[in-house]
Amino acid sequence: MNNATEIAKLLAGNLIERRDVKAIQTSNGDYWPHRDGPQQNYNDRPLIPFSLDSLVAHVEGRQTFGHYLVNPETGTVRCFVFDIDFNKNSIYFPDGPDNPSVMINPREVWAGPTTQAKRDLALQVYAMADGLAKRTQKLLGCKVIVCYSGNKGLHVIGCLDPRTPADQARASAVQVLESLKVFEPLKGNNFWKHTIGYPSLEIEVFPKQDGVKSDGYGNLVRLPLGINRKSGKPSFFLRLDVEFGKFVIDDPLEVLTAGSLR
Repeated sequence: MNNATEIAKLLAGNLIERRDVKAIQTSNGDYWPHRDGPQQNYNDRPLIPFSLDSLVAHVEGRQTFGHYLVNPETGTVRCFVFDIDFNKNSIYFPDGPDNPSVMINPREVWAGPTTQAKRDLALQVYAMADGLAKRTQKLLGCKVIVCYSGNKGLHVIGCLDPRTPADQARASAVQVLESLKVFEPLKGNNFWKHTIGYPSLEIEVFPKQDGVKSDGYGNLVRLPLGINRKSGKPSFFLRLDVEFGKFVIDDPLEVLTAGSLR
């Protein structure tokens, strides 16, 4: 068994609860239910479920997939996710007393060339992921994975037991946020912000649904690893047991087999 095959099996075992359908990412970043055949009569074509070959293709960067978190038959999930992302407008405070605060678009700064502002944003998203990951592990005792999405932000993933009720998973994610006492919801319990700092960041919580109809999908999350088709950049796992602020790529096999943060 090669590494890609082993990693593919571990991705499925750690994260994927629903396997009868998957989402495929297109070059513009959109995700669609993956169906067989040509583009004509799209909704009439049969869905393509997850398979080991498709997961290996994802790991190797040949295709990119997302997974729909909630199994409609059981209303269960295998993980919850904090999707830390940049918002469109915020105040930036450059270093030094002679540098006044300015309004920036964090997404444009992140997509642009390396600047001090971009380095500051990287530290902010790292710090938030670090805090959420360590709090999740301490409070819930579950395996926690941190990965770069390949585009705008970081995902902090809480790995749960198979067939965990979706409402229980959502409650656990909210419990982590509320326990830190520095976050407040923006839109229901799906989006959160830091009340003291981090003006450039928002947190989106998955799963968003407690259940999904038999003919529905619910929200999806991009699988870790592989290539983000919109940015062309790879997704990778991050180590957190290193000096703060150092972005160290972790070994996928070790991350997916470890029982705790690395």
